[in-house]
Amino acid sequence: MAESSNSMTQKPKLTRDILEREGIHFFEKVDSGELPDWLRPIAQHLLHCRSRFSSDKEENIFNTELDEFEAGGQDRGKAREEKWVLCPPELHRGSIYVPKQLSRPAKETEHVSIEVESCEKIRKRALRMRKNQRDKPESTWADFLQGKVFREFDEVYPEASEYQEIFTQWEMYRDVTWNEFTKGHTSASSTPARTGPRPDVTYAFPIIDTTTIQIAERRHDPQAKGFSLEVLGALRTNEQVKLRSTLTTPLQRYSATKRNHFGATDMMCFPWAVVETKKSKPGKSKEMKCYCQAANASAQALLMREELAQKAKERSNTLEACVIFAYTCIGPSIKLWMTYRDSDSGKVHMRCIWASSLELTWGVLQLRMIVENMREWVYSRVKGDIARYVLRIHESLSTPSLNEQRRRRHSSGAPVCRAPSTPLRNPPTRDPRTAPACVGRRSYGFPSTPSRRWGHGYAIDDFIDDFGVSDHDWDGDYEPSSSSEESSLDSDGDGDDLGSENDGEGGDDGEEVDDEDDEVKDLVKDMKRWYPDLGERPAMKALFDEHGGSDCSDDQEETSDEQSTDDEEHTDDDEHTGDEEQTDNDDEQYYIDGKRMSDIFSKARQRLGMDALRVAECSKSRRLSSRF
Repeated sequence: MAESSNSMTQKPKLTRDILEREGIHFFEKVDSGELPDWLRPIAQHLLHCRSRFSSDKEENIFNTELDEFEAGGQDRGKAREEKWVLCPPELHRGSIYVPKQLSRPAKETEHVSIEVESCEKIRKRALRMRKNQRDKPESTWADFLQGKVFREFDEVYPEASEYQEIFTQWEMYRDVTWNEFTKGHTSASSTPARTGPRPDVTYAFPIIDTTTIQIAERRHDPQAKGFSLEVLGALRTNEQVKLRSTLTTPLQRYSATKRNHFGATDMMCFPWAVVETKKSKPGKSKEMKCYCQAANASAQALLMREELAQKAKERSNTLEACVIFAYTCIGPSIKLWMTYRDSDSGKVHMRCIWASSLELTWGVLQLRMIVENMREWVYSRVKGDIARYVLRIHESLSTPSLNEQRRRRHSSGAPVCRAPSTPLRNPPTRDPRTAPACVGRRSYGFPSTPSRRWGHGYAIDDFIDDFGVSDHDWDGDYEPSSSSEESSLDSDGDGDDLGSENDGEGGDDGEEVDDEDDEVKDLVKDMKRWYPDLGERPAMKALFDEHGGSDCSDDQEETSDEQSTDDEEHTDDDEHTGDEEQTDNDDEQYYIDGKRMSDIFSKARQRLGMDALRVAECSKSRRLSSRF
């Protein structure tokens, strides 16, 4: 654990009243039940036991030490009153102890034995320090804990891989003054203000220099890019954002074109845990000072996260990324706190969720497990969110707004053009009796093979949707909008062909033409059935007369008979049955076999003319929709 250059500077003074005036409150009694619902799973994850112990060996050690602590341990009365965790809870006995009749793997047994022996040594040293701490400096307990509980990454993972060093490494420094943040302020200038934090230990994420050879190939990974010096430096120096991610000020001088010289403590960002230690003395003055310093630092770390979420436009009030952890050590007495913003009061709360003593092997064991659980949770649940927020802000700066794009285009003198596929924001209104804009103005290509959606049960509405024509684009009554459009329906004026002669493949093809004419007649029959008003148009009337013959009147009479039949009351059972059969037959007409539809359209589009065919089919679609 490294110490900053200003470690000898005296810490600022804080009081509980100063913190509460600025909306920061702490609750020293152990009570995780007061946490909001969204925070309880986090507390449960931190406090869960990672190892299982022998019910005949380790349990005897825990019980013997508990008796000794209750006889002469520090804060034994407070521990009993506030319900500190001094031994494995009986409620979780089954998950902590291995039953005697069960055997554990030798490797697991050896690992647990080594861990218990190590914690026993720490306990014995803590007892000696408590008895001989009178002439020791205040930093004695921080020095003691630095390699025993709060350990650096290299100590925990001495053989870490390159991947672990990039994505799971943490930074931990002693006595870093958070001078990036100005001192607190109050309404009255004569009232003491909250001071800048300077905790004994600060946990934070490392800032990644993506220009190094080892990391260059991973610079596009979100969890590397979101914590890169390039991105965080750009956001800190941007006049619109000014995102504060580090604890010190050198990042304000970041330059993308020059070489940056930053110290080790300048390359840590977004702190996620703090530790405050004091040597035990009679009275509550030292205790309150320790709590105030922890609340001050953890609250400032929380404000950093909230500022990040706000600039990223994250609206949720229950963000897992907006939770900070704090540890306070008054001699061997240690507590774990969670700092968050209370949604009801809007105040910052630091609440104690666990307390124990280093005079107990169980206390040391559980503290080590809590620290490991904390690191695991932060890197699996929080780091990704922070990287996402940072990149969201950075991308908003990289992509200019629409107004900025227009301003740049205007200043460059480039012509203003609109992509063909870009719809008009306010399209001009049209006379409801005129043809839609797409008729006669662009050509449509029908596929030569059916779409994968085609088949039995493929509705005509689905066919229209496949070709990008919405139902509201078509009028109930079609009239050409100009004489040129009307002439396009009958280019040669004889009514035999609704398109240009060059559009078709000729009319003298023998038997193939006869087969095509039969299919065209079927299609025209459907047109007359579902859109009889088309027969009033001169060009379409010629088509109906040629291909439909007398079927037109029959179909119209059949349609009128069906409508009149629907209006009459039927009491006879046979008549009811007839109506149902007629309805079923009509429904079958609403759906067309996809293969047949494709063939008819591919053959008839040249002879009927594309525009008339689409008008008829889309009109049929409207009638089908109204029937359903």
